[in-house]
Amino acid sequence: MKIAIIDDEQLALERLTRILKELGYEDITASSNTDIVFDTKYDLLFLDIDMPSIKGTELAKKIKSIYPDTSIIFQTAYSEFALEAFDIGSIDYILKPTEKSRVLQAISRVSARKNPISKLVTKLGNETYIIDPKDVYFIQADLNEVIVKTKTSNAYMQKNISILEEELKDYGFVRVHRSYLVNINKIKNMTTVEASKFEIKFVDIYDTITTSKDGAKFLRNYLGEICV
Repeated sequence: MKIAIIDDEQLALERLTRILKELGYEDITASSNTDIVFDTKYDLLFLDIDMPSIKGTELAKKIKSIYPDTSIIFQTAYSEFALEAFDIGSIDYILKPTEKSRVLQAISRVSARKNPISKLVTKLGNETYIIDPKDVYFIQADLNEVIVKTKTSNAYMQKNISILEEELKDYGFVRVHRSYLVNINKIKNMTTVEASKFEIKFVDIYDTITTSKDGAKFLRNYLGEICV
């Protein structure tokens, strides 16, 4: 993977370069010169969102107009730019000082976006099951793994729910709670319950899920967009 880091702070460049090398990446260009991103096509760009010469979001828009397949991750000390960053299609948004675990999570999201999942490999006891995502009703976070709920089983999978959120977007899965991904194609009905949350019921199974308030809001907006 060919990676560039653009930041006006030398310490930030050095810190992120070190982290990426620790994660096994070698083809890294680190610079405060924003012009380099137009001379070469990079697979992944880490952009500071608030630089003296240009705002990171404006730089990202220019890059995307030339290299639409380039993945962009913003890093900054200011959380107030997060919404704008995601609106222009960034993969993730990392707050400084940059932590290795967050970099790894962000790059995992890039990999998930570039390599969409086709099957889920799960286990139940000593048995291994290959599950089509279309057959999954919901996925529940459970400590260091997830429970994959189908019509006939609750199987387990060693994977972070945030990574699955990215990998399963194209199958209609949405995050309705920090612990739940729901397949909207399996929803039977939704009832508004306390504090503007939703209780979700599914087709053909008796399990129910209660969303968070933010999850209910996101679900309303999501369903509104696809039903127009």
